[in-house]
This record gives sequence, C-alpha cells and structure tokens, in this order.
Amino acid sequence: MERIEELNEQWYEYVAKKSNYFFGEEKVSLADFAELAKNTFELIKSANQDYIYKNTMPEDAFAVLDYLRLISLIAQYTPYDDADDESEDRVFSVTCLVAHELLDFAVSFERVLFSNGKRSLALTEEKASGVLQIISDDLWIREDANLTKRIFEYNVYKADFSELFELAKALL
Repeated sequence: MERIEELNEQWYEYVAKKSNYFFGEEKVSLADFAELAKNTFELIKSANQDYIYKNTMPEDAFAVLDYLRLISLIAQYTPYDDADDESEDRVFSVTCLVAHELLDFAVSFERVLFSNGKRSLALTEEKASGVLQIISDDLWIREDANLTKRIFEYNVYKADFSELFELAKALL
C-alpha cells in the first residue's frame, strides 16, 4: 500500500509541474522519470498478475481507489498534444510518450483472449519484459520526418530514451 501511495505522490508532483516542463521553465530529470516509469510499470504489472488476470479484487477497497488515482494522475500528466513543447530537446514530449504507454499497459484490451466463449487476459512476454512500444502511425508526425510504419521502443529496465527523442522531434 505504501508503494502505490508513494507513486501517487510522485505522479502528483509531475502533474503539478507539467506546465513548467512544457514551457521549458523547469527541466524534467530523465533519471528520476525513468525510475518512476519503472516503478509504475512494476506496480501495474503486479496488479495485472495479482488481480486483473485472476479476475479477483484486493481485500482492501482503498487499494482499488489508489490504483484508479494512479491511472488518473498519469492521464493528467499527458497533454492532448505535444505540438508546442518548448522543453529542451522536447524532453517533456518524451516523458509524455512513456506515460501514455504506461496508461496503455494498464488499460489495454489487446490482451483479451477468447476461448470456449470465455474471456481471459494474458500478459505477453514482450509486455512483461518492460518493453513499451509506440507506433509512429498512431501519432501526428511531420510528413518530412519519414517515420511512417515505425515502431519505437522504450524498455523501462534499460531507461534508454534515444528512440523516443527521435520520435518526439518529429511530432507536430
């Protein structure tokens, strides 16, 4: 329970500062953000394995509310678009791409399997490994960027943002 409360506090701080990050008034620490992304991924993965995939609920109802608050805070951090990101090297956009993929990991229905008329959820090895994938065609990208049909990856355990910087610079 302490772990999710700590993550909620950290995401709240990022949400509170997102305008400063967006306008380049304050720089996002990529090392700190990478650690937050990794810890958030691990918590979401744990919640999926312990509850969602088993179709059970935690005994503590407040744990559900804390989890929903986490999802809400991550969603609040991600803007509607990154078009006018004024941060140095578009660092804010890079962190928003990761945040968006964490949300997708938490609520994606692509993991729903149907067998014998029943639904079940499964975690692919790729998702479990911490690899978040962003498909360039799902974003508004400059035409001259030549990034169509590309998949950009960010591994929460390696914290290498280089592919995402390339993508962020091409965002409209």
